[in-house]
Formats: sequence, C-alpha cells, structure tokens
Amino acid sequence: MSKITAKNITIFLPRLHNNMRPLINGLLENNYKVSVLVMRSGQIEDHSKINYTKAKRYSFMCKKLTNIDEIRRFEFISLFDVIKYFKKNKPEYLLIRNDTTLAFLTVLMIGKIRKCRIIFYNQYPYFDNHITRNIYNSFFYKILRIPSITPVLNENLDLKNIVKNETLTEYKKRLFNLLQNTPSSTGKIWFPFGIEKLPSNKPNIKKINILTVGKFEKRKNLDLVIDCVSKISKNKKQLFELTIAGELEPKHTDYFNYINYLSSNSGTKNLKIQVLCNLSRPKMMNLYRNSHYFFLLSEKEICSVSQVEAFIHNCKLVINCDNGNLDFLPVHKNYFLVTDLEQFIANPGQIKLDNRVVNMNNYIYEYNKVFGINSQAKRLDFLFQTTQF
Repeated sequence: MSKITAKNITIFLPRLHNNMRPLINGLLENNYKVSVLVMRSGQIEDHSKINYTKAKRYSFMCKKLTNIDEIRRFEFISLFDVIKYFKKNKPEYLLIRNDTTLAFLTVLMIGKIRKCRIIFYNQYPYFDNHITRNIYNSFFYKILRIPSITPVLNENLDLKNIVKNETLTEYKKRLFNLLQNTPSSTGKIWFPFGIEKLPSNKPNIKKINILTVGKFEKRKNLDLVIDCVSKISKNKKQLFELTIAGELEPKHTDYFNYINYLSSNSGTKNLKIQVLCNLSRPKMMNLYRNSHYFFLLSEKEICSVSQVEAFIHNCKLVINCDNGNLDFLPVHKNYFLVTDLEQFIANPGQIKLDNRVVNMNNYIYEYNKVFGINSQAKRLDFLFQTTQF
C-alpha cells in the first residue's frame, strides 16, 4: 500500500451525514486536504470541524429550493456553484455520493472535465439482486470506469440462527475473508462504516437501560419498540428505562406526536420512557455508552450506522434480521436477531433482559483495526492509486 502524501480530495454529498465523519476525519489525519460540497445539512450533525460548502439547489422546474424538507428526486445543484467550487479547491480526487437525486451528474461532469480520479459512494448492498441498480452501477463502471464503494455487504450470512459464540479468532478470520472475497471486478467494492475510537467502560447502572434510534417515521417501528419493552417490563421487579432518540423533520410531526402519546400511556410503575429529538453528537454517544440494550426493529433498513455505533459501545443488540449491514457483527448469544417480527411482537418475553455489562472490547478492537478511521483512509487511498480510471 502506498504511503499517503498530501492530496486534495473533494467529497460531494447531497446531505452531510454523521456516517461520513469517521472517513473524513481519517483522511484529515492521513494528510489529506478535504473539502466537502453539500446540498443539504441535517439538523443534528456537528459540522464545526469539517470544511464544507452548501451549494444552491433547484427543482427540475428551476425553482430554488431552500427548505431542508424540500427533497426532490429530480433536484439539481447550481452549475455555477460547482464550477466556482472546483476552481477554488482544485481537487485531484473526488468521492461522490450518487443517490436517487440527479444532482451528482453535474458534479460528475465537472470532475470528469477536470480529470479527477472519481469513486462513487452509495448504500446499495454489495450482494444486490436488484436488476435496475445493477444495470445502473454497471453502466458507470463499464462506460465511464467509475468504481463504487458501499458499506452494505448483505451476504445473508447465517446470523439468523445463532447456535454458538464465535471465537475472537473465528471473527478475525471472517472479517479478513469478507474483505478478501469481495473483488472489485464488477466495479462494486465493500467498504464498511468506520469507527473513531474504542468506547470507555460502561458505568455500573442498576436499572436496565434500553435505547432505540431512528427518524420519527413509520418504517422505523418506534411504536413497536414501545409495545415490546412495555410487555417485557410488565410485572417485573427490575427498573427499566427506554430512550427513543431520533431526528425530527417537520414532515414527521404526526408520527412524533403519536410516539409521544404512546410513551405517556405505555409506561408501567417500573418502566420510564423518554423521547428525545435532534440531540448533539456528544449527547447521542453518551446515550449509547449508558445503554445495556439497543433495539432496532425498523423495516426496509438497508444501511444503518446506528447498529454499528451500538456494537462498538458494548450494547447488547435486538435487531430485525431483515435489516442490512449485519455482517460486521460477531456471532454471539448477546445479539438477538428477530427472524419473525410479528411473532416477536406477540411474545417479546423470549428475551430475558438484564443489566449485565458484557465485555466485547476484543471483538470491537478487531473491528476497529480493520475498519477504523485510519484503515478507512488508507484503504480509500489504495483504491484511488490502484484503480484503472
């Protein structure tokens, strides 16, 4: 792998999201000059240490979009802003998030004209049977020679039927094999989420703390989490606390109000429920650190960084196994994968919750060694240096 020298990279993102921060920080630590061009910024991200520029955005009718909720599939970015941005930053390398918006085509066009080395970033699974998406990715790779990285493997490993604990040696071997056996011949490269540091030890908390994270939208099934935890805590002697934390956008106000209503009426004498929204990054990390369990029962969850964050903070996990991005997990008895959501909702008591703190730091250390911010930056640099553009 080549030694990283000072290099100039621009990252284009329709929305500046927390899941990109580890990679950006890794690039900065590895002597990259990083500039970020965005069209939208979320409400909870900390952008203070990131050199980012927000460009003007327009609908396909050329109407200027200003509200963060005015997200359109056919939105476009200001060509003038992009040209001005490239002249100022002069990137040699370009990482483009190509999602459902067409705005990336403008950035791609200017990047090609300026002869940048370009890699796409998307969150479609590496093993993806979606014909349209495969044709879409193949077009850019075969015609324009642009490879694509994704944090989602979705190999459908047999994590649904956990029959034993995976030893540390087995886990290390599996991580290595997953990386080795995801070749880039199709232009798709598995590039898992990075993490920034190992968590500190959990404090000794007598009550059982449960955390669930997600936008306040129906598919996140936050109401089902409330229902399940209420059933689990009923008639128990232990004290439970359920924290629901997420980002609130105006279009999700009705579901947010519904969750607040359920929270106010579903608690028992030994269960406290709190609903928090738009928390700062440090406060979110503190919630992970102080939680024993992390619930994620959402559906159609292709790529969730929250379960990675829960894992590296030593939370025991209860996750709907239909969600993507589970392949990084060690096979372990403390991770309960819900194979039948309806059946689980009917009988959530099959999980015996406790406040034991399980030390998974050795597994977390191996994940960090392979996918930490330093490794991420070096791997991206390697792809830029070795890929035929």
